[in-house]
Amino acid sequence: MGELQEAISKRRLIRFLHKAADKTAVSLVAEPHCIDHAPRTGALVLLAWMRSEDGGEDPGWKTIRFCEIRDLMILPEPFVRRPFPEFAARCFDPSLALRKRPSRPA
Repeated sequence: MGELQEAISKRRLIRFLHKAADKTAVSLVAEPHCIDHAPRTGALVLLAWMRSEDGGEDPGWKTIRFCEIRDLMILPEPFVRRPFPEFAARCFDPSLALRKRPSRPA
């Protein structure tokens, strides 16, 4: 996770393998913005702006489960931080790189 936090703080693009819906691994390039816990599941996720690359992803915001990221590489190319999307502004605190996992109601 240290590499991912470094990429976020230095605003560097990342390349990684991600398991697609059909269980194949695709290579993706993204602008990492925040690591947080998903509000409903508590899973650790990366909020990133996806670039259209090898995997054929359409550019745009995506949350990716941390456990599904493989072979992470920090690329030398910097990116400019984008405003958080409306759906994430309610879920993620952009001032934090990682928050404590939220408590679940009993």
